[in-house]
Amino acid sequence: MQNSLPNKALNEMLLKFDMISERGHSTGLVFVDDKRSDPYEIIALEYAKKYGATAVYFRKFDDGRPPIPQIYIYDYTESNEDEQKVGELYKKLWNSGQVPLFFIFYKTEIKIFNCLKAPEVDRDTAAISSDPFLTINLAAKVKKELEHEQEKIEDFSAKRFDNGTFWSNSKYKNKFSQSETAYLKLLNELKRLRKKIIESNTIDKQMAQKLLVMSILVKYLEEREDEHGAKVFPPGFFQKFCDGNDFISALKKQGACLELFDYLGSDKCFNGNIFKWKDEKERALLKATDLTDFAVFFEGKVENNQYSFWRLYSFNDLPIEIISNIYEEFLESKEGVVYTPPYLVNFLIDEQMPLNDTHKINSKVLDPACGSGVFLVAAFRRMIQWWRIRNNWKKPGVDDLSELKNILKSNIFGVDKEEEAVRLTFFSLSLALLDELSPKVIWENLKFDNLLESNLICSDFFKLITAGFFKDDFDIVIGNPPFVAKLTPAALDIEKQNIKIRPKLPHKQIALLFLEQAMRLCKEDGAICLIIPAGSFLYNHYSLKFRNYFLSSYHVPQLIDFTFLSSILFESSNVAVVVVFAKKQAPVQKDILHVTVRRTKPAKEKLFFEIDHYDFHRISYNEALENRLIWKSNLLGGGRLKHIMARFTDVRTLGGYLKYNEKKYSWKIAEGFKVGKKTEIDELIELEKKIQNLSEKERLSLTKLKKKYERAEYLTGKYTLPENAFTYKGIDDKKIYILNEAYFHRSVKTKKEIFLKPHLLIKEGVAKKSIPIEFRNDNLSFRHGVIGIHAPEKVELLREIEKRIKNNRTYLFYVAAFSGSYMVSRATAILKKDIESLPYPEDEKELELTDMEQILVEDVLDYMLDFRGKGENSIAEKPVSGEKLDQFSDIYCKVLNSVYKEFRPYKPLKAKTGSFICLPFYYKDKPEILEGMTDELEDALYTLIQNNVNRNSRIIRILRMYEGNTIYLVKPNQARYWLKSIAIRDADETFGDLIIQGKK
Repeated sequence: MQNSLPNKALNEMLLKFDMISERGHSTGLVFVDDKRSDPYEIIALEYAKKYGATAVYFRKFDDGRPPIPQIYIYDYTESNEDEQKVGELYKKLWNSGQVPLFFIFYKTEIKIFNCLKAPEVDRDTAAISSDPFLTINLAAKVKKELEHEQEKIEDFSAKRFDNGTFWSNSKYKNKFSQSETAYLKLLNELKRLRKKIIESNTIDKQMAQKLLVMSILVKYLEEREDEHGAKVFPPGFFQKFCDGNDFISALKKQGACLELFDYLGSDKCFNGNIFKWKDEKERALLKATDLTDFAVFFEGKVENNQYSFWRLYSFNDLPIEIISNIYEEFLESKEGVVYTPPYLVNFLIDEQMPLNDTHKINSKVLDPACGSGVFLVAAFRRMIQWWRIRNNWKKPGVDDLSELKNILKSNIFGVDKEEEAVRLTFFSLSLALLDELSPKVIWENLKFDNLLESNLICSDFFKLITAGFFKDDFDIVIGNPPFVAKLTPAALDIEKQNIKIRPKLPHKQIALLFLEQAMRLCKEDGAICLIIPAGSFLYNHYSLKFRNYFLSSYHVPQLIDFTFLSSILFESSNVAVVVVFAKKQAPVQKDILHVTVRRTKPAKEKLFFEIDHYDFHRISYNEALENRLIWKSNLLGGGRLKHIMARFTDVRTLGGYLKYNEKKYSWKIAEGFKVGKKTEIDELIELEKKIQNLSEKERLSLTKLKKKYERAEYLTGKYTLPENAFTYKGIDDKKIYILNEAYFHRSVKTKKEIFLKPHLLIKEGVAKKSIPIEFRNDNLSFRHGVIGIHAPEKVELLREIEKRIKNNRTYLFYVAAFSGSYMVSRATAILKKDIESLPYPEDEKELELTDMEQILVEDVLDYMLDFRGKGENSIAEKPVSGEKLDQFSDIYCKVLNSVYKEFRPYKPLKAKTGSFICLPFYYKDKPEILEGMTDELEDALYTLIQNNVNRNSRIIRILRMYEGNTIYLVKPNQARYWLKSIAIRDADETFGDLIIQGKK
């Protein structure tokens, strides 16, 4: 429903950007005063109204996903704002992170601002620059200038935002970078300050972090104001502690800071433990420490009295979840711990706790490894939003405070081993509560409940399980447990009990124990949403039994797989993850949805996840249990790939063939040598030199080292192969050198024959063309990343293996298909077991592929492997060529005509913006509707889409539409949507559509 109407000048500009149609209709553009029913839109419009926007342009989806605000619109066609106000607006929107762009429409020009990039600040005056990212001059009169300005308008056409191609396929796509956001800039400033303080030796690291946490909260309270300018602290408040009237003054006066914190934490003020300094040593140090460095930082000045970059920050606008996430980065790096970015947290909260599910307002939520509380903050905020919806979008007042506090106290629970993490969770939840209240209510009525040791527990999660601390009454368990192949003592005790009744954990991966135990803490029909290492749950060879146990025990409706985003999802870790959604109920033998999220430009810059039709894979319950390769098939593209992989599942493997020859012909198969650690080898050599005069401690150390390392005369002083000399082209003999090392891991002795001629060498890695492999008839040693096969008999069989695999690209596909690590945890390296898993039938003809199978395999090798490694920079993301469209059309018709005989392609129809392509196909008679469409093609196509889909569909990213005897395929102008393998998948799905329509 649209209530607001733009004035004439604004209306004309909105038309230029395709934000409305000639009839004034738009589904993407919403004015801030419009009455809406979608709760996601209502919340977004509240933020937009807070920042004075006239309207918001949304990216909307046809698959139920929440709409995403893309652009704030400001109407200055009838009035002009001064530059200073525009600069302040730019600062606020950059801090808020609500939208990536805002447009200001003036009478004769349009200014476009990039909210992901920090505005400039004058270091002398502290004035914020109002310079835009781009200016469009509407008053241009010269033809060339007019054409240039029109081109700019088309570059920012709303249609590009509707289908997401502005972010992935426009000439401006690289101008929007996460590195310029307020979050990362502030994080770097905070790290710089922390380092400076620690280096000054005035206070230790832990105390510095604690002081920063409290200071940020006070700064937030000091800057917090409502739409009327009312603030939290009353006038003259800071004068109780210092001569000035702000927090900076309290920091500058020695001892005043501690007095301030004590007061804020007392029953006279906010109460609770959030401001408490209990340790007497810390109190004494804080009282005696000169905090001038802190004061200078928050004041935003440097030594020469110039204003610093810090002046750009506005705590009144920074999202509280971002402040919380910043402090996750301050925690010491722990093994297996990766911190969850806010856009992933919000995505999962929308999946698990949708805004429409207001009946879940009293859900009891647990994060078993909460870190600084990012999931708990998001869950608490969602509950407050539910409360507001149930109360007709009422904003909480003083009469509602106890109800909000009760929601927090009754429903939000977290556990973490680190005390600092638990305190940060308390801090973050306190911020979330503050963010919902007016300054007046905060100051006059708010008292923090002490959540520590009741809701927020510092402990090993598994100790609490053993002690029976929790009841099995949680509605939702959500979070990101640590990824480490090591069990704590308490976890090990639980595992010892559980392996009596279920398969053991793959590689002792503790995240999987979190998964299992979290489910047991849920009430009946309770749900979990946990981030788990993808290899350990889906792809690892050893994960099958545990995964089947879990799928057989509980209902798993969907798995969201972020493997393709492993290098960009988390700031400091390269790890492939999958999110497991499960319910505590018997398995429902329906399809499991496996969503394979691809790495695109919006995902890289943490704007949103681009999920397309081809990323959704429905797996039958039985197939999920019986076909261990189905997950990898989906990762590689899905569709008919699973049939190719299934065909080779029962074929003899190379490993099986080698074992047979090892037994029958005394072959030796093993990986190469490992050189010892230099420090340990140096110690071993020194101890051996003085063997007659060793102390008891040195003798024990020598014994230990000798158990680990040994000399190998058959290696030292002999020819050896460096890793970089071995490629798919073979071995570069010029790089072979004499090995000088003398000590090696003891396991090398049991396999010394593999270094003797004749032998076959296979490198544990892949290249663009084939697996590196070479037969050698000379003695040559090599390192652990190479497999050696020595054949004292039947040497011709070694040459046969080389002949089959060398320069055979299809074997790259087999590696990609059957390996549990390649394309998951490793970019190019593979394991010995991956080589051994390769199909190697007695009759080589069994490996021959049909024409259609060859197409699928080639697209995996040419596009998907590149897409996995390069993401938004891969050839799959480039615009599609005419030749590729012709190939797509040929394959699509070939598959359809295996039944229908007379389908033909029409010429491709490209959008004026270049953002998408419509490819029509007709049956028998050429349709007249397409004749003569040139300039009006795109408008006609939009009309066709709206008539055939629904009134709310502005543009569908992937659309297969049927009109008379014509099929229209509408997709983005990117190569990955028009691959020959996608043509096969589209044709297979078209068969299904036609059968449903009764067109046999």
